[in-house]
Amino acid sequence: MMKKPLVIGVLLLVLSGVAFGAEAEPSEQLLSWEQLPPLPKDGSLEGMYLGVSNGVLIAAGGANYADKPYGEEGKKLAHDTIYVLEKPDGHWQVAAEKLPQPMAYGVSVSDEKGLVCIGGEDNEKSFSDVFVLEWVNGQIVKTSFPSLPRGCGQACGALLGKTIYVAGGRHSPKADRSMHTFWALDLTQPM
Repeated sequence: MMKKPLVIGVLLLVLSGVAFGAEAEPSEQLLSWEQLPPLPKDGSLEGMYLGVSNGVLIAAGGANYADKPYGEEGKKLAHDTIYVLEKPDGHWQVAAEKLPQPMAYGVSVSDEKGLVCIGGEDNEKSFSDVFVLEWVNGQIVKTSFPSLPRGCGQACGALLGKTIYVAGGRHSPKADRSMHTFWALDLTQPM
């Protein structure tokens, strides 16, 4: 005998598929991806900090293999360059300002101030730095936030309301397991 909550749940799933256009034509979809100009950096960059400040897209840091193609054993090199894209149909510009050090694989979220960069790593160590990159009058302004309790790279994170959450990650680029951490930064509190 089937229980009522299960029947109601199955019914809701079926109806939501119909209501949200499970069989909708591509032209009827509300969301679509748009191609932006490629970053001017030769080779692929992975683990960049990415977000928006004052209507401008910011992409910062990242890492790639400087001496060999991707997939071959080579030395991975982190970068400190900051790129900005002012319009979707514009061109990426290299900002005069740089990250505090070459870094990649951190968490990035956008709040009303700008791109919040959290932790990250290079080949040698993980960072605990937390800072905001804000686009003001054609330049990047960096504001420090309280640091993480310890260095952390390759974590995941999200902004929910006025709180940033960071979970997991590695305390060192050489670590073979993730940390069992879950941190929160309340942005309504004085810094």
